[in-house]
Amino acid sequence: MHFLVQTKPYPEEALESYLLRLASDNSYNGYSELADILWQWLAEQDHELEGALPLELCKVDVYHARQASSFRIRALKLVAQLADVNAGDILALAWRRSNFKFGNLAAVSRNELTIPLELLRTDNIPVCIECLFESSYIPFHWHLKPYKACHKHKTQLTTHCGEYHNLIDYRASETFLECDCGCKLSSNEQLNDADFKIAFALASNNSPKIMGLLSWFAKVAYSGDGEHRFRFYREHLNSTHWVHDIFNLSVHDGQF
Repeated sequence: MHFLVQTKPYPEEALESYLLRLASDNSYNGYSELADILWQWLAEQDHELEGALPLELCKVDVYHARQASSFRIRALKLVAQLADVNAGDILALAWRRSNFKFGNLAAVSRNELTIPLELLRTDNIPVCIECLFESSYIPFHWHLKPYKACHKHKTQLTTHCGEYHNLIDYRASETFLECDCGCKLSSNEQLNDADFKIAFALASNNSPKIMGLLSWFAKVAYSGDGEHRFRFYREHLNSTHWVHDIFNLSVHDGQF
């Protein structure tokens, strides 16, 4: 088995996005069809790898594997061989569980960036439609809860389908510009200035420092219960004073 098209990953691409593009470039009907074939092929190559690559795109990232993460990594290395790309380039796209803790919060790492697991989106992934028209891939920033506006186009990320108001998640629809209901995505959300400044700071060279501040808020916000902690997190994350502090980090770094 070998892929006819060698899809190259983008450095800031999400792992799920890369696998979806790999499937599309090689004429598979989405990741689910590719995963079904890979499931059988991996088992034939190494019986320990049977089931190491899940059939659902939303569960494919390494941190989901928990105790079996070494098998997931071995499976991804074999996928890299089939795609004729450097395995390190694909593994660099993955979030992995870290031994580091933010208080009592579990952490995940991607390259040199370590954040609380709580800051990764789980239920939906909003998108910048202008970005997708320019380059058809999903940056990992869109998977971060605090990243709500596009720092390139100064637009709010699109979170809901315009037709039925469903939450958008390319991992469920297995397409970048359609909702899983089949409707084309459109942008109609008004830009929030605080969201834009936070997004710009997150995309700057000071991103690790910014994530450090966000991690502190996550630690405080998730020490409470239910709606109270969520409301605390949002109110502090969008407070004018705090937004100016993180925005200034980017300005002083020459990013704005």
